[in-house]
Amino acid sequence: MMKIFRRLFAELSSIGIQIKIMGIVVVSILLFFGVLLWHSYHDMTDTLKNQLRQRGIAIGTTLAMSSDDLMLSENLSFLQQLVSNAREADKDVTYVFVLNNAGDMLAQSFGQGFPVENLTKNVVPPGMPYHVMEFKTGNDTFQDVAVAIPEGSTGIIRLGLTEASVNAVVDGYLRHMIFWAALISMLWFSIAYFLSSILTRPVYRLLEAAGIAGQGDSLRQSPVA
Repeated sequence: MMKIFRRLFAELSSIGIQIKIMGIVVVSILLFFGVLLWHSYHDMTDTLKNQLRQRGIAIGTTLAMSSDDLMLSENLSFLQQLVSNAREADKDVTYVFVLNNAGDMLAQSFGQGFPVENLTKNVVPPGMPYHVMEFKTGNDTFQDVAVAIPEGSTGIIRLGLTEASVNAVVDGYLRHMIFWAALISMLWFSIAYFLSSILTRPVYRLLEAAGIAGQGDSLRQSPVA
């Protein structure tokens, strides 16, 4: 192991000063923008997901307030229309359905393809007005919002909001950031190359002068035939 480190150190020592400076600059730029992009990605994703959850809670709460009387009067046709309108009004709302306290489906926006396994994925804890959870189906991720119908305690509203729009905004932002990061990196690299050339030029001249002087001393010290 020590031989490997000695060999690596010897190889690094043989690299020119300017190349070492440029290597340090490149590594610093990559680390700086890597950390910046990582934090930007996570901060923006968390912010947009929270906004999506809050929108889902607001939609679910509005539906719950409008559904109570319809459920008590068993006006299921109007309840179905309410669910369909909520689904069509927001492009991020992928599904909406209404369950009574017995777990019976009263209205839903899936049509004939309702996924039965989705019924019990999210429940509202006792004493809570709503509950939000995240789950994946295929390649898509959803924020599933369950809202208790407050007045008559007749059931819950469930709706799912896709994160596709969140991902699209974050991807666009990252592409924008990467473009500017690459542009700024090229500028920094050019400036660093220019400055390193100026700074190392005297050093190379001293080394050349020392080399010439050393050759002269060798010639003076060599025996005359």
